[in-house]
Amino acid sequence: MINGNRIKDVILEASKILDTTCEESLREARILMRECLQVDDAELILRLEAPCSRSVREQFSEMVARRAKGEPTAYVVGHKEFMKLDFLVEKGILIPRPETETLCEWVIDQAPEKAKILDLFTGSGCVGISIAHALEKSSVCCVDISEQALEIVKKNSMRLDMGKRVQTVQADLRATWPFQENSFHVITANPPYIPTRDIAKLEKDVKEYEPHLALDGGEDGLVFYETIAKNAARILKTKGILAVEIGIGQADDVVRIMKNYLVDVQVIEDLQDIPRVVIGYKKKPDYTGHRGRVKERAITGGLEHFQEYELLELLLFYTTPQKDTKPKAKELLREIGSISELIDMALEDLMTAGKMTANSALLFSVIREVMQRYNREKWAEKPVLATCHDVGRYAVDNIPNEKVESFYVICLDTQRRVIKMVKVAKGAVDYAPVDKREVTRIALRTEAKSVILAHNHPGGNLQPSQADIELTKELVRALEANDIDVIDHVIVGGKGEYFSMEQGGFILQ
Repeated sequence: MINGNRIKDVILEASKILDTTCEESLREARILMRECLQVDDAELILRLEAPCSRSVREQFSEMVARRAKGEPTAYVVGHKEFMKLDFLVEKGILIPRPETETLCEWVIDQAPEKAKILDLFTGSGCVGISIAHALEKSSVCCVDISEQALEIVKKNSMRLDMGKRVQTVQADLRATWPFQENSFHVITANPPYIPTRDIAKLEKDVKEYEPHLALDGGEDGLVFYETIAKNAARILKTKGILAVEIGIGQADDVVRIMKNYLVDVQVIEDLQDIPRVVIGYKKKPDYTGHRGRVKERAITGGLEHFQEYELLELLLFYTTPQKDTKPKAKELLREIGSISELIDMALEDLMTAGKMTANSALLFSVIREVMQRYNREKWAEKPVLATCHDVGRYAVDNIPNEKVESFYVICLDTQRRVIKMVKVAKGAVDYAPVDKREVTRIALRTEAKSVILAHNHPGGNLQPSQADIELTKELVRALEANDIDVIDHVIVGGKGEYFSMEQGGFILQ
């Protein structure tokens, strides 16, 4: 039994025992202790100085001994995290790997919301259950030759409250495919893909503990891909997706196999830029030719004659590779109003209520940021704001669209060139508290000879409120006392519109 008075001491002793077996012995010792105490990382840190009871040391010592012999940590503790979900595993069940999350993330992003999913070689069920968990209106059928694996799938689906949306089927896919034609929107597979000759070269904790049935992919590691692709072409719905995980160096071979049965076959890389997943579609989408024609029009004729929905459709091509984007473009314009209003929306609002995928929402957020940086660089050469129009355009280009009211002071030199633009206050939807002394300090610190006041109205109403008028008068008096003129107070709304209080007669020098 491992000795030590405090929990910290016991963990350190265990890490020394594991040092010859594990590359990250201290981390693994902490995982085992966390399991013994049934606490998370934060709680474990708080308890490191606490006494370690004999019963805990006995349980911990048994777990450390198993790990020291080479048994995988996931088998020792009985579960493994995958896609931020906790899956039960045991000896005889393939342990979920982080790289397999690449397959799940891609499918979640591309699959229809109500997808019927077939998960082959399911093991613990981590792939199929994770995808169905993310797509809340979908269902999954998990298939494996192992009865033990299917029992674990049932347990995992129940503990994740997925029992009603998860089915299991036991089948030897080398001999039988008990599924009807045109049944599934998505088929996923993480088949055995390690060449038989390479099994003996695997790490001890893999080759001696994990099931060879889930590892051995035959002489070249490719034995299952042909039958998967062939049957997927039969049982997928039109435009249905097949997504399979592959081993290192297998991408070209798997692509070649899948192209015999599917179309638009592509390789997806993982976070280490390693080809990890190959995807293909049952039938070439009927809008592929349309996309080509739209792009040709843009290249040869320019974009100025495009209707607004066509511009939006073209943008969505780059984040929605396998769907018709025209209906989505028109739907977004009906709901939101215009491309400019769409670009002005916050990332979280774009994703709310399924308006668009995370990739599409991110694209529009990137476009907004690029536009803002372009405008900042465009105006970086100290522009002269000689007219009310110059003032208004500068304010529109440089004040971001926000959900709350923000107040700015734009400091000018004697030639009315911009010295600096400073955000003074940020508040609620219809109010931003402005400190008059702070505005004065900013103007004096920048040696401004005059200033422009500016703030946004998130609701789009350009008319100044009574509070806006009173604040303007107070700031004019405060700044005039320091020989600083207030040139204008600009209110910025949506759609590139603004209101000049100087033109409206509210600025009286």
